[in-house]
Amino acid sequence: LSRRQRQMCIRDSTWGNPGHGKPIHIGEGCFIGARAIILKGVTIGSGAVVAAGAVVTRDVPSGCLAIGNPAENKPLPERLRHPEKS
Repeated sequence: LSRRQRQMCIRDSTWGNPGHGKPIHIGEGCFIGARAIILKGVTIGSGAVVAAGAVVTRDVPSGCLAIGNPAENKPLPERLRHPEKS
């Protein structure tokens, strides 16, 4: 495993209550910052960015930035939509 893969942990814990878990869906081309927490049942849309330390409690639409605790969805800045043009 690469260093980046060793630093990421994704869990769908039910805390001993089988059947209460919900899947987490992560779209193509997403960026998830360090120590971000994504709760069960959340969908992260394609090209979305989850900021470091964000606590995502609701779905994040495609091309949005999730930031804060609890995370708020904001439009992705133009410079982050097309990083190859920067």
